Formats: sequence, structure tokens, C-alpha cells
Amino acid sequence: MDKRAFVLSLDATLCLVIVAVVIIATLISIANIKLNQHELLILQKEHDLLKHWVKTRASEDEMIEQANALLANENFTIEINDKKVFSSGDTASNKAISSTAFIFDEELNVKRMKLTVFK
Repeated sequence: MDKRAFVLSLDATLCLVIVAVVIIATLISIANIKLNQHELLILQKEHDLLKHWVKTRASEDEMIEQANALLANENFTIEINDKKVFSSGDTASNKAISSTAFIFDEELNVKRMKLTVFK
């Protein structure tokens, strides 16, 4: 066997292995991104709701109505100052995505709003 042919064959094999590893790593990362898209969408919805509630100083009824409209297919809770105001569906899950916002009034009293979506 010619030495040059063996070296070429070894180089080609190493290149194929490297390409295969890169392709597999890319496919795995794409699969993880697809799984996390739903979580990212929920986090964005939570952020948008809390930002809107802070800006408009929404009442509890408005918060519940808007959360039900935006998170229609999700189980969630709304807490204000650590008091559960509303709970929809099964909230006993261990997996949850939560966002918190603080509102300060003219006297610098703080109002803590927490929105938690359960999986």
C-alpha cells in the first residue's frame, strides 16, 4: 500500500468525522431551541402584560381579563403583594416561568405584581 494513499485516506476519514460531529451538534442545538421557543414566548407574554399593567395601573379585574385573553391555554396565577389574586387551571406543577414587577406610587409605597405560568 502506498503511504500517500493511506495518509489521504486518514485525512478524509478525519474530515468526515469532524463534519459528522458538527452536523450532529447543530441538530441537537436546533432541537433545544425549538423546545425553548415556547418558554421564551411565555416569558415575553408575561413581560408584556406586566409592563402594560405597570404603565396603565390596571385594576385586578383588568389584570385577570387581560391575562385570560393572552394566556388562554396556560395555567397561571396572579399575585399582588404576595396575595394570590387569581389562579387558573392546575398550578401544582414543579415547572413554572415567573415574572415580577414593582409599582411605586406617589408616596413611594411599593406594589409587587407577580405572574407565574405553570407547565
